[in-house]
Amino acid sequence: MLPQLAAALFRESVGKITGNQNMLADRGWLVLTSAYPTLRIAVRHRQTAKLRAFEFQFDDWNDQPPALQLVDAETLEPLPGCNWPRDSSGRWHSAGWISAAGIETTRPFMCMIGVREYHTHKSHSNDLWANYRDLPDYSLENIVLQVAEAFQKSDV
Repeated sequence: MLPQLAAALFRESVGKITGNQNMLADRGWLVLTSAYPTLRIAVRHRQTAKLRAFEFQFDDWNDQPPALQLVDAETLEPLPGCNWPRDSSGRWHSAGWISAAGIETTRPFMCMIGVREYHTHKSHSNDLWANYRDLPDYSLENIVLQVAEAFQKSDV
């Protein structure tokens, strides 16, 4: 996709998030960065009150899903895996991924449809982003919402 078109799609979709102050307040979100291709949002966990900053990279949106990493809200350095959310869903891989064939990545990642690391992981190579990218549930704002909701269900 042309970079100008990807940037325009990004701005339009991010505007649905940044322009909805009631949603931001209700969900406890703080938008830290919203300049193409980066969307960085701080989210407070409702039960533990821990704060996590989610950094989405929407380069080549929506030909590609966003890449996701958690970063320190102050330094913007990648958050170590020991500080990533944990739960029994298998979505959060704080130590990367080790398969029967060996280590595939040592970098923490979230394994969820709509997140680039899911679609580029060889165990999901048949589950193409193209199957989802035009569905309303996988719009930019809904992907962000799904990630934030998965965080809320975690035990941080």
